[in-house]
Amino acid sequence: SFFVAAELPPSALAPAPPPPLPPSTPIDVSIQVTTDDWPIETGWLLFKSSGEIVESLPAGTYTERANTYTHELQLQSGTYALVMLDTYRDGLCCSFGNGAYTVTVNDEIVASGSEFGAAEARVFQACPACAPPSRSLLFAS
Repeated sequence: SFFVAAELPPSALAPAPPPPLPPSTPIDVSIQVTTDDWPIETGWLLFKSSGEIVESLPAGTYTERANTYTHELQLQSGTYALVMLDTYRDGLCCSFGNGAYTVTVNDEIVASGSEFGAAEARVFQACPACAPPSRSLLFAS
């Protein structure tokens, strides 16, 4: 018997690439805002940890006083920051009504607030089985 040497291209010796990752399952996230007596002052921004704005609602969108608005979102797993804004710089509570906001992930409240000045940011995780406490960042009024 004899052996025939053949030259193989480098790609023939490289390991096969790993299979693609399955797309992640969207996470149900709810942002609920109860307006104060001046709903047109309230807006919000939702950022990914990369700094990209995922969703937003500009001031002037809410029009009903003391009304609860619910925004149902489906987000990819990750870290997010909700920045609540008030153009009059008096937050949602308590000088002109008793407004508030909550963020819910997987039916667990992960962020909430009401008393702030011009803006308040809450960082939270959206993942299949997590709901750690949020961190608050207050901005000068």
